[in-house]
Amino acid sequence: GWLAQHALRLVLAILQLSQAEAHRYVRTCTVLRLYTSLRAGGPIDLKLPELSPPKLPEAVELAVPPIDFGGRKEGVAEVKGRGKDGVFGTLSDSLASVIAAYSEPVAVPATQLTEESSDEERLVAEWTGTLATAVEGERCKLRRRQAALAHYGCGVLEELRSHAEKLQDELDKMLGDLVSKETAALSALATLMREAAEAGDELPHALTLDGEAVVVDESLLLLPPPPPPAPPPVEEATDSLRFNVSQLAALGGQLKKAASGHLIRATTLSALLEQLAAGSFDAAAPPLPAMWRPLPPSAFSRLASLFAAGEPPLVAWPALVASLAPVARPTAAVVSEALGHAARVLREDAAEKAAVEAAEAAEAAETEAEEEGDASEAEASIEAEAGEAGSLEEAAEGEAGEASAAPSRRALLLSRAQFDRVPLWFEDAQSEGAASLKGALWDLLSADGTIDLAVLLLYFCDRPEPAFAVLGSHQGGDAGGEIADEAASQAQLSPRVGPEDPTAASADWIALPKRYDAERAGSGNAESGAASGGERASVAMLSMDDLYAMLHRDDPPGRAELSAPEYADPLSKAALARLWEELSLCETERVPHALVARHPLGRSLLAACSAYTPKDSYALIASLHEQASNALKM
Repeated sequence: GWLAQHALRLVLAILQLSQAEAHRYVRTCTVLRLYTSLRAGGPIDLKLPELSPPKLPEAVELAVPPIDFGGRKEGVAEVKGRGKDGVFGTLSDSLASVIAAYSEPVAVPATQLTEESSDEERLVAEWTGTLATAVEGERCKLRRRQAALAHYGCGVLEELRSHAEKLQDELDKMLGDLVSKETAALSALATLMREAAEAGDELPHALTLDGEAVVVDESLLLLPPPPPPAPPPVEEATDSLRFNVSQLAALGGQLKKAASGHLIRATTLSALLEQLAAGSFDAAAPPLPAMWRPLPPSAFSRLASLFAAGEPPLVAWPALVASLAPVARPTAAVVSEALGHAARVLREDAAEKAAVEAAEAAEAAETEAEEEGDASEAEASIEAEAGEAGSLEEAAEGEAGEASAAPSRRALLLSRAQFDRVPLWFEDAQSEGAASLKGALWDLLSADGTIDLAVLLLYFCDRPEPAFAVLGSHQGGDAGGEIADEAASQAQLSPRVGPEDPTAASADWIALPKRYDAERAGSGNAESGAASGGERASVAMLSMDDLYAMLHRDDPPGRAELSAPEYADPLSKAALARLWEELSLCETERVPHALVARHPLGRSLLAACSAYTPKDSYALIASLHEQASNALKM
């Protein structure tokens, strides 16, 4: 049993200590002989003890006898093996074998010294006696230590036995209590059944035995018949290459479990996809589309490397889920619209909450005034509460305005009800599965009952311009509430530089900041007229901190403490400070996407950020499947 195994491990540990002492004794004797030989000027012919292996037991016997319900009987041996053949005898025999191996004293060779003996012989004889005395002292020390180990080992084994006895006593007590309670429950159940049988009546209620308690369930007679089984869920259409919503939700759930936050190692991602691909081909709900399952592990490694960044390579799994989602990527306009809807929903909920609190306060004040019989005070208190409610609404609007001027990005947290009221860009009356996809995104990205809409939109952005709209619109409040005509003036700042001519207008960006400031100052006078024009949209402006947060979207937590120096980061604050300096802007000013994209340094910074580059996972899988088509047909 487990007790004997623990005792065996203790015996072996004590024997290991005993053998260590014997080894120390033999090595010490060797060192003493070398030392005396050196002092004597020649070798000393003295036979020293050799290391002898101990006798190791294969098993020991140590057990506590079981207790009957009458208690532990007197005179019954509490420990098996306390005699010669038990664990104590085994330990004593093993230690005795070690002591017996070194029981004989060291034999000192007889040396006859005469008057004609030389000084060298006298010196050798003197140091030979010294060596014999030292070796005998070490042997006595070994015997004392072996005796101490035997005493210590017996004490440890006795302590183990006492712990096992206490544990068994507690278990026996718990078992006895349980048996007695179950016996009482069975007795009560039998009494009820006997009384009903003697009276010749049927039991009006159900009797069940739940462990140690009798349950009388009288509500079973009042329950309606069970409802019909629910209809099976509608089967979702599957594609050989693309994920459907249910497959995407299942994959995202497994990635969320295997990841740390929003990041997962590239090796873990490829191993997870390989494990899903190795599943059954005829499953009722296959975890991967048909074209994904026969691919080799190298294909999943290439897919992981498409999204990986950093060292070690980490993948933002929400970005992978966004690339596999059956929806189009959002544009800057739809991002601003979604954030505007979210801001309106939050304002409506805040106003409704303030109105409810004001009504409850007014009702409480009116009730208190009626009890006191002072109607004039009630009216005054009602007016005061109404004024307070108006001030609360103004304070809420003021906080929203202050939030628009905050330099750092704050979370746009929505509850489940608020998230359902915000229409996203892929929700359309003609789209199928939009509600399921929205629910799946909530399950994957929500935490503590809320979801950050700005984070969701950032992971779906595959270009810097929509990402600018996410952070700029979010920091600026409602995208439809504060409108300026800066978008119209942006088209007049400088000629657009297309991708086919990246070096065109190389000197135009030098005068761009001053002209942009002039246009921005001129647009302030026409702000009121522009606010009435619904066809114009506000320009997403980012501060240096906002741009840094946007470029480092996929950084792991604690990057500021563990990252490399700033010069090793091409997207560091120092690089952004150089951009602000070349744009002739102070560090507190904000910039739009057009101004950053037209500047050579800004273009290089945006190009160095791989988080906002298009990544077509399905095109990669299709090309890999086509390359391996001949092998897959075998």
